[in-house]
Amino acid sequence: MDKKILVLFAGGIMGSVVNSDGARVFGEGSYELLMMYRRIFPNEVKFECRRILEVTSTQFTAESWERLMEVIRNIDTDNYQGIIITVPSDALPYTGALFGMFYRHIEIPMIITSCNKAVGEKGSNAVYNFAAAVELITKPGYSGIFISYENIYIATRLMPADNCTGIFRAYGEDSKSPNPIHRSINKQWLYHVRKRLFHTPLKFDNKVFALSAIPGMELSILSFKKKPAAVLLRPYHHGGACLSASESVKGFVEDCLMQDIKVYICELPESEKDSAKDLLLCGCIPMGDISMPSAYAKLLIAYNQKEYPVGEVLKKNLYFERVGEKCSE
Repeated sequence: MDKKILVLFAGGIMGSVVNSDGARVFGEGSYELLMMYRRIFPNEVKFECRRILEVTSTQFTAESWERLMEVIRNIDTDNYQGIIITVPSDALPYTGALFGMFYRHIEIPMIITSCNKAVGEKGSNAVYNFAAAVELITKPGYSGIFISYENIYIATRLMPADNCTGIFRAYGEDSKSPNPIHRSINKQWLYHVRKRLFHTPLKFDNKVFALSAIPGMELSILSFKKKPAAVLLRPYHHGGACLSASESVKGFVEDCLMQDIKVYICELPESEKDSAKDLLLCGCIPMGDISMPSAYAKLLIAYNQKEYPVGEVLKKNLYFERVGEKCSE
């Protein structure tokens, strides 16, 4: 007998429908999604559904990840063909990156998905994204973590959606290129099950503060009410940041280091390291050619796991998060 696909509804409007009053109703949407999928794709795929969270993007927190990871921890993957997880669209790139690196060892496909509108609303891509996830799971050979949103993406490569258009894209790639699942990645790497690195549950007690370099940003006004475990800075596209006397990143980095807070920089290709030399001289630690969502997720893992030194976690390419590098075994 064919194994089922496990569907975990963990927030987002994919698990909702719009009622006669125009309000989104959770719970009912999960059944409506499957009914619409069955009408459009009359196949023999079997599903097992669980509702874990009923939250929107504004309600999704680190505790939401903890709850979802607790559920995943108690799943016997031998019983399933694959896992589909719905989350709010704004949480999509961050959840994908976090799960991609933490569950790098999973032997079945795990697909994180979301949608633009509730099931049944005009223009909704909910069924399309769900169907694409099912299609990937039912293809032989794939293992690992992916994102389904009008394309299939490697889980650690998705960037946040454009606020105006709602369009997602893959980090470091021309948005016009076809088939983003294989771009910059050897297809055979996706058929290879990776070594498990993390065995104990994560509690996100150690926070990471993230910010982007902006001209005119006065960092001296920033003070931490609660000390973060680390700071993540996304520099300019050429690897620099404002270093003028009145708006100096240097002073901010020095203040962080005095408080024993390390400052990391992401989205830094090897070709731009010379441009970033001032930031590196300030004491910033480069994470390589890795997107901000993946860098943020990787720091959260590194500073909240207790099995390895932080630096050892950060130097590994856990799940294709560093562009152009093979995933660590």
